[in-house]
Amino acid sequence: TRPGAEELRVRDEVLRKICEHPQSTEKWDGMPYCWWSSYLWDPPINYLRRLNIPIFMAHGVNDETLPVESARAVAEDFNKFPKANLTYKEYPVNHDFRDKRGINVFPSLTVDILKWLNNLNVIATDRLMAFEHKVRSARLQPNY
Repeated sequence: TRPGAEELRVRDEVLRKICEHPQSTEKWDGMPYCWWSSYLWDPPINYLRRLNIPIFMAHGVNDETLPVESARAVAEDFNKFPKANLTYKEYPVNHDFRDKRGINVFPSLTVDILKWLNNLNVIATDRLMAFEHKVRSARLQPNY
């Protein structure tokens, strides 16, 4: 669910405090202000754009911690620029990569990453197929 007006007000207040006290060890959401301030004001897209290596980015559509729109914005940004080094894939999962049934889809994600690496000629096809066979025979891979 999306945050309500009160949650947004509280978040905005905390972000203001983090901005005012970027070196503070006071905690918000389990992490100190100095951790939050280390990246909140410098968008990661600025660094991603500079990379000239292949990037695989996966995101859960049902992620309530980090909205899928943030990942989609990165993919859209790469499409606007002459950057073809991003592979983006969404999964029907939440933040911890579990689907609505509670099934962990990391095996599916791993197979997809290995397929991506195989396409880049980083991993041999026989190794990819062996791993995928293990995952499927153990019934660890949901059908997505």
